[in-house]
Amino acid sequence: MSETDNYELNDSSAIVQNWVDAGNTLADALTTYFESCEAMAALQSQNNPDTQQLALHVDSSFEAFHPDLSRNLGWSQAILAQQRNKTLSRFYKLPNEVVRLIFMDVVYAPAPDDSECPPMAKALEIMCSRLTNLLAVCSSWRNLGLSLSELWSFIPMGSDSKAHPSPYTTLYFLERARAESLRNRPLHLVVSPLLGDSVHAPLLKDQRLPTFTSVNIEGSEHQIEELLRAFFQHQPHGVLSDLSICKAREPHDKREHNRPPPPSHSTIFGLEHNRFTDCIGSLSTFRVRGINIKWHDVTFSNKLVQLHLQSVCLGYCSDMYKFLRVLQSAPELQHLKIISVLVFPEQVVLADPLAKVYSFPKLRTLLLEDLDFHALSVFVHSIERGSHHLTLFLTPKYRMAYRPNRNAIELAMPVVYQLLEKSRADTLLLQGYREQTMWLSAVELRRTLQSLHSLTTLRIADWIFDAGDLLALERTEHESPDADSSRFPRLRHLDLISYGIVESELGLLLRVVASHPLESLDIDDINGDVTLPWPDSTIHLQPTLERFRKMFPPLQIVRSSSEIADFNQNVWQLW
Repeated sequence: MSETDNYELNDSSAIVQNWVDAGNTLADALTTYFESCEAMAALQSQNNPDTQQLALHVDSSFEAFHPDLSRNLGWSQAILAQQRNKTLSRFYKLPNEVVRLIFMDVVYAPAPDDSECPPMAKALEIMCSRLTNLLAVCSSWRNLGLSLSELWSFIPMGSDSKAHPSPYTTLYFLERARAESLRNRPLHLVVSPLLGDSVHAPLLKDQRLPTFTSVNIEGSEHQIEELLRAFFQHQPHGVLSDLSICKAREPHDKREHNRPPPPSHSTIFGLEHNRFTDCIGSLSTFRVRGINIKWHDVTFSNKLVQLHLQSVCLGYCSDMYKFLRVLQSAPELQHLKIISVLVFPEQVVLADPLAKVYSFPKLRTLLLEDLDFHALSVFVHSIERGSHHLTLFLTPKYRMAYRPNRNAIELAMPVVYQLLEKSRADTLLLQGYREQTMWLSAVELRRTLQSLHSLTTLRIADWIFDAGDLLALERTEHESPDADSSRFPRLRHLDLISYGIVESELGLLLRVVASHPLESLDIDDINGDVTLPWPDSTIHLQPTLERFRKMFPPLQIVRSSSEIADFNQNVWQLW
């Protein structure tokens, strides 16, 4: 045993001995006091002439001494009981580091029934609620939770109005996170002001800005500009590593999306745009939605590993090539998400020297979601097909060509199929949006799949299948190498989520499953909450699932599309 251990043991023994001695002294004193009380009572019964004075002494004792005695004895009992419970509890025998990890998991880790993709405001509400409930369990947990600064590393911020979270809440979280002395530890700012309200930087009491490592803002352009301008003024360059900015849609925004406006060269920050682009250049994660950026002014670094670009118009094809050239300044880029981005065809068709294939050697995942034909074409032709996983999330826009201030035109499907053949995508996502008539016919669905020779994963959600749709998914075997099966992908993973089917077509569904060399099959409750267009279309789910399990043991039952991350990438999330 070390000298330190001996010292702690001796110190602990001394404390216990002092407590025992104090208890014995108190017991003796209480016995003596009880005997003196009996003697006082005897004086009063003997018609003592000082009876009036004795009564005053007793009243004084009732007013001061006895309440203090009862209170202190009660507190002593509570302290001892609490310590006894701690000593006998398994939880309190855990090392502090383990308890810290448990608390962090309770607040931050998603529960089994949680949505995989809650909106930012909802995720913030859930975390604050869990933190509040954790502190309310008992005083010991509360004291421990208040002392763990990592537990308060997300800082919620609203605006100057009475909307939650209030400025007081923001300051309280900063104090608990020990933001004034924070060094080399993540600190996340989450900002969701009411539209139209003023937003000010969350300064500490000494008017310094905490060293936030990540910022997520969902607000108007003015609010985003107002807050980031404060960062440029108060925070050293390079401290911020993750930035997420989302332009919240105005309630009165009724713009017709089929007639998009021409590309805008205006951006936020105006004269301070250079400081903004410098900030972007030092990020490791950058997510942007609805905000115009002059990409040709940006130079990324080897820090950038994730870029999420959503709901912006990159301009004409030449502007798109400039964006890809800028993106090549991020040699460590691993994850690229392009969602609902518009690219317009050139007004005058000329040979563009930037129209080439761009290579991203470290790229691991590429998501192309909700793109029209031109945007999809530019990305498919311009990004070199390496070892990365390419996910296509096709919507009705993929066969449309958008033009500024003009109605979109629908392209001939053979042209679209040719583009898909060149994509070499390995994952395809389709969503039916719970409509009675699906936006792809059975023939179009099959031709789309035939065009994707490299496809290994197919995920379909909210789709009402008829016999033709199911036959479109079946891989048929023929002897001729030029037959349909030679072009049709061999699926290894099939997900059917919130789908509808009539009982008479269940045999076809089983044929589809059997026709592919599946390694995984994920389905949810057949029919779920989808309304089928056919009368008397109810089916018995359990026997069907049993048949699936017999032919495919690793069957997984999944939840609805609203609970699955792949179908909710467009939802602005916290992380």
